[in-house]
Amino acid sequence: MNVIDRFRRQTEKTKNAVLKLQSAFFDLRDAGWSEPMYIPEDLDEIEVIELGSCGVFKAHRIRLDAERSIWFSTDGADEYPCRPLVWRRVPKL
Repeated sequence: MNVIDRFRRQTEKTKNAVLKLQSAFFDLRDAGWSEPMYIPEDLDEIEVIELGSCGVFKAHRIRLDAERSIWFSTDGADEYPCRPLVWRRVPKL
């Protein structure tokens, strides 16, 4: 296989993966999830899904100052900095 054939195959795989990711993102939005730019400032605990993650995790905000904050997802007693792909309010039971 020459370089051009390899490039074409990789390009097709990338295109297919991006289309699957886009479809999954739209499915999550249809299920009530939102993009992280829409997290209200007064909300300090949410549920998140991160790119590459295998689940839904609770996350909380640590405010650095009036304009900046960091989100941490929790898994039991462990906490990890996170960059949510999508988020939703913690469901009330």
